[in-house]
Amino acid sequence: MHLQPWLVSQGRARAPDRTAAGVPTQEGEQLQAQGGHAAREGASERVQRQRADFHPKAALKLVQQHDAIYHEDVQTANLLKNHHLARSISDAGWSAYLSILSAKVASAGRRVVAVPPAYTSQICSGCSVIVQKGLSIRWHSCSACGTSLHRDHNAAKNIERAGQALRGAVA
Repeated sequence: MHLQPWLVSQGRARAPDRTAAGVPTQEGEQLQAQGGHAAREGASERVQRQRADFHPKAALKLVQQHDAIYHEDVQTANLLKNHHLARSISDAGWSAYLSILSAKVASAGRRVVAVPPAYTSQICSGCSVIVQKGLSIRWHSCSACGTSLHRDHNAAKNIERAGQALRGAVA
């Protein structure tokens, strides 16, 4: 602590004001920390409310547009073990959405089919040849048949075909 020499000689010495110097006091730090925490809680609650509003609406729209819905039978608990994906997956609320979707489909008398996720993005939707690629490769290009499309679109076609086969429809 630095005291002004002329204040010491006059007996009026005191520590400089921490808040005036831009250094928060302990009380201020606590209030700031509580305010920050409250702000994060508010944002989290807002996201939860948005998700609670969006999931049923999106599920209802799918049910109204399609007779059968096919999806990968993804084990979200296993995906949460990947620290790169865990936050995004838990934020999106995949398992909650699939539960809501299944309930909406059942209440509408339609069918939802869970397809095993193995190789859905690796198998070519044009000729069924396995085209190995890493997760960073976003484009599917098959050298056997010339099919070229986005990896997710290729996987969606494969999921639909596998779902139809599981359902007993023509694949």
